[in-house]
Order: sequence, then structure tokens, then C-alpha cells
Amino acid sequence: MVLPNADGKVLLQSFENNRQTIWDGFGCFYSSSDDTKKTAQKVFFDSFKLSLDTEALVERAKLKYFITKPTGLVDLEITVYFANLADASLSSNNIKWFDNLNIPYGQMHVATGKWLPIILKKPELLKAVVQVDQPDDHTQGTVTEFTTK
Repeated sequence: MVLPNADGKVLLQSFENNRQTIWDGFGCFYSSSDDTKKTAQKVFFDSFKLSLDTEALVERAKLKYFITKPTGLVDLEITVYFANLADASLSSNNIKWFDNLNIPYGQMHVATGKWLPIILKKPELLKAVVQVDQPDDHTQGTVTEFTTK
């Protein structure tokens, strides 16, 4: 996941889900053998059609998700990068800059509300295990465990 940031703000994208606006970072699935930084650069390019130097990417979190769904257990490893931007002029209909103090946590995945405030406040890399019980809809559910390492 890539979270573009500049001047105390984070850029998020929105999508509609069951008539509700959901805000999230920019990401994609990748193979565990892929380099996460190169994947983050690809995500940024695919989202904004702009290249991003590797020096602008700062690794902020390594998250191990265990998601219990009606179809079974899904485990994911998520690497979160800040994309430090000198110019915060990116814009689109479905993206918006949010001041770090006004992130719409109530309109995000429930687990994001656990880790995003931590990485916004603390400069060190966050390592955490997140257990989520959720119905088929990935925007709903309950965080049953959140453990930092």
C-alpha cells in the first residue's frame, strides 16, 4: 500500500460500496517474491501516471493480516509506504487530501483505524499482527486482535 503524503496530509482514494463512500490508500496484490518497494512504485505509477524515486518511498509498516471470512481464513502480508511528495498537487475526482488530524477512519476498513494513527504519529516502523472477522464485504468486520511487535 502506498500513502502519498505532504505537509501533514495524506492522500486517499474513494470508492462506493453499498451506497457508502469508502476511503483507502493505494495498493495491489503481489507475489511474496516481488520486491515491495518496486511494487509500491508500480502502484504509484498506475494510480497517477507519474514516476516516483525510491528515495521518496519510506517504509512505515509491516502488517500480517489474518482475515476470517465465511469462505475461510485469508492471510496477507501488507507493507505500507509513505510516498513523500514535495508537491501535493495530485488531484482527481475520487482522491482527496486529508489533514492527519481529520482522517475519515469511520469510512475505512476497520483495521486501518488501528494502524494508521500509529504510523502517522510515530516515526519508527510499525510491525503488527491484525486478526479481523468479517463478512464477505471487506469494508465491514471486527478487529479481534491487534498486536504490535
